[in-house]
Amino acid sequence: MYSAAYLLMGIAALSYSTRITFSGQQLPYRYGDDRLRSNYELFYYSRSINKAGVNGLALEVLERYSRTRATR
Repeated sequence: MYSAAYLLMGIAALSYSTRITFSGQQLPYRYGDDRLRSNYELFYYSRSINKAGVNGLALEVLERYSRTRATR
């Protein structure tokens, strides 16, 4: 019984992380909350609705570890 529950939780976690991994440019709209959405929009679309809400450290992490876009 516990094995089946553990297996189902593992499959759910794997499918959720796979969906995040392959979300690409839809990431700001699927997983971005109000705190980081402006960072994702600036990074993926080179625009931001609220530039005052951009977190410089979070943007630096996106630029450093992303393979989808060259760093500025």
